Amino acid sequence: MLAKIEFISNRTLQNLENQKLNYILSNIKKNKILVLEQPLTLKEEKELIERTMKLISKDFPGIEVSSLGGGEGFKETIIKMLGGNVGLTIIGPSNLVKELKKDPNKIYLNVK
Repeated sequence: MLAKIEFISNRTLQNLENQKLNYILSNIKKNKILVLEQPLTLKEEKELIERTMKLISKDFPGIEVSSLGGGEGFKETIIKMLGGNVGLTIIGPSNLVKELKKDPNKIYLNVK
C-alpha cells in the first residue's frame, strides 16, 4: 500500500472549528498520514484517542499520533498572540505507521 501524506494548514483547521477531529478521523480512515501545521492541544489529542478507541475494528486498527512544540511558555504565548504557530502534529493509521518516535527536537516516522 502506498502511503499518502497530506499537509494540513492552520487556516484549514481553524475554519473547521468543532469539526476538526471529524475531519482528521475521516482522512485517517482513508489511509492518509496527516501533518498538521499547528499541534493539537492536549485536550484535542485526548479526545481524538478516545474517539478512535470506539472506532477500532478489523478495518480500522487505530492511530499513531505525535506532536512537536505547542508548549505554553512565554515565547510560545507571544508567538500565538501574534498569530503564529509553534510546532506540528503527525497522525497516521496504525496499519501504515510502522514506527513513530519523538525526541524534544524531531519526530521520526517510518511507514510500512
